Amino acid sequence: GQVARNVVVADRSVTGLEYDELVTLADEMTTELRQETVSIDLGEDAASSQQTELDPVTLGARVDGEALAEAALDERRGGFILVRPFRWLAGLVSQSEVEVPYSVDKAAAIDAADSLAAAQLTEPTEPYLEVSESRIVVVPGADGATIDPDELIDEIEPMMAAGTPYRLALTPVPLAPDLSSSQLERVAAEANEATANGITIRVLDASTTATSDELRGWIVLDTSDDVATWVFDEATLIAGLEPKFPSLGGEDQQARFEVIDGVPTIIPASETIVCCAADSGQKLKAALLSGAPTPDVDDEPVGSRSVELRPEISAGGAEGVRRLEELGIVEEVATFTTRHACCQNRVTNIQLMADIVKGTIVRPGETF
Repeated sequence: GQVARNVVVADRSVTGLEYDELVTLADEMTTELRQETVSIDLGEDAASSQQTELDPVTLGARVDGEALAEAALDERRGGFILVRPFRWLAGLVSQSEVEVPYSVDKAAAIDAADSLAAAQLTEPTEPYLEVSESRIVVVPGADGATIDPDELIDEIEPMMAAGTPYRLALTPVPLAPDLSSSQLERVAAEANEATANGITIRVLDASTTATSDELRGWIVLDTSDDVATWVFDEATLIAGLEPKFPSLGGEDQQARFEVIDGVPTIIPASETIVCCAADSGQKLKAALLSGAPTPDVDDEPVGSRSVELRPEISAGGAEGVRRLEELGIVEEVATFTTRHACCQNRVTNIQLMADIVKGTIVRPGETF
């Protein structure tokens, strides 16, 4: 159960060692390999002309403890039984060297291949969607390069057997993008067709129209389910819709300005209701893809499309106050007074009109 006399491994005497001690020695030799370096040549595809250097253990090289133990214990003990005494006698005066057996940690080699590719090679560029000349178009991707982990695994043992200085030459292989341009062309065609004619959007008792250009500007590519499709980016969509619905609900659901002593003053509401709920993008896409025209509603022409979106209601009135504060209104812009003799019919209209326009805010880009 012990190694014979004068047996060495990598200039270390292993005479008298038992199996477990030899396995422990292999682990120690593996640890020492971390002090060595391997020069890695990735050819012209490398980002740097300088050769990359890693230690052998990071690349996956290991001293094989089981193989080392078996080889060392078998040294001078194998072969024809009548010859063994002579081998024992030879051990008194000469050394017998056991070659270091190596193995490969495949998981470590795969990680090393990924790290080398990430650090030195170009990743593929995925195709993507953008709006150009009022249409959604596909911007093509480009191939990158990577390291084949199987090639690395195959090269490690021969490299270690060849000894220092350790050198490794790997040939990068092309790496295509995950998505193909043809996939995205189908996505773009569907999105362009769905948004071709715009749509009427309703929230509570208010409505507005979203044009084709606006709809396409809110669209993004979604690959979360491993299938490329187009969706509305909720944050961009809501940011585009909010200005179209400046006032939703009654007075108890909207903070408002009142001019007090010539100063615009924010009056909080009991709650805040704004456009729009978080599922607005899904509802809008479903309405566009349904292709079903709506009947004549109010002033909406027959054959046009519409969708009903839910408002977003927040507890308390702080949100409404914050939104009005963001407008940066600090002074009353204009007032006017219409005088007329008392008690005539038109006075009622004057009062009605005054109630309607009182406190009106004409936001940037809006027309009064």
